[in-house]
Amino acid sequence: MPSSLGVSPSKDFEQALQSPECAYRDLRHWSPNDIWADLGRVLPESCDYMPPSARSHIFNGFTATRWTSQHSEIPLIAVALYLIMIVVLKRLMAHRKPIYLQPIVLAWNFSLSLFSLAGVFYTVPQLLVGKDSGLLEGGWYSSVCSHSSSYGMGETGIFVALFIYSKLAELLDTLFLLLRKSPVILLHWYHHATVLLYCWHAYSVRIGSGLWFAAMNYSVHSLMYFYYGVTQMGPKSRSYAKKLAIFITTLQLLQMVVGIIVTVSSLVYHARGQTCYVNLTNSFLGLAMYSSYFVLFLQLFLQHYVFKKEPKKPPSQVKGKENAPSSAPPQQEVATSTSTTSATRPKKNE
Repeated sequence: MPSSLGVSPSKDFEQALQSPECAYRDLRHWSPNDIWADLGRVLPESCDYMPPSARSHIFNGFTATRWTSQHSEIPLIAVALYLIMIVVLKRLMAHRKPIYLQPIVLAWNFSLSLFSLAGVFYTVPQLLVGKDSGLLEGGWYSSVCSHSSSYGMGETGIFVALFIYSKLAELLDTLFLLLRKSPVILLHWYHHATVLLYCWHAYSVRIGSGLWFAAMNYSVHSLMYFYYGVTQMGPKSRSYAKKLAIFITTLQLLQMVVGIIVTVSSLVYHARGQTCYVNLTNSFLGLAMYSSYFVLFLQLFLQHYVFKKEPKKPPSQVKGKENAPSSAPPQQEVATSTSTTSATRPKKNE
């Protein structure tokens, strides 16, 4: 079936790109046995299709993706150390006073918000009106299935690469929670671990739908980390910010829904026999990941905004000391979302 993608290689090149060596294969020829081969795949230079409009003189995404695929041990080691850190630091802090690092956490949140805002500036316009594969230019199919060279080069390519590698830095979110002895819920650590592994693999095999995930994550994170920064500025700022918590959590739920739709769409195009430059192993893993995120976020949303229980008053309030100040800053509940992070309401008097 002829391709109607914005990025259209020659027939010979398209045949080469859709070979197993380039990590793309027909759904009819995919089997679970391909998973292990795809997880450790390093794409050869014969897979480097460069469209005329690519701004590779500014940034060559193929060089970055190849380096990423050659170092698949990095996210594996990072996740292993991350999980060990959670167990060990919890025990170390059990009988110690909380360490709040308030100025550092404040700067960290606002820095990530600004970084994400810059990512929005470079990825969202490309997703919507990009010359080769923009949603409003080439339609849904083109935005989901075009070759990754449509967005992996130039300035947009830089921020797509930074999006992938920033998942390593975001592991520090958990460190701050552990030091202040705040709970690290399942959604938080599960998200941080799995999103790093998934994004690293998605970038390595150059999925065409990757710009969707980067643009959505940047958009939500720009608001989410700003929200967290404001909650660290004091009780008054926190009281204003918490009114937006339900809005941010709703955005995160919508992000999961769109992620599922994008991933399912790529599989449907494959099933129809249409050209779609996504790695099937990555698509199946992505569908499982986004579906699990949706379930966990929905559970969190229902707990906090639908079936929420009124917290019991501490003894000081029962005795008429309702206005007694709290000596500890609020907990920053970070239940991360693609990633992304869930903004739940800060607890009072912590």
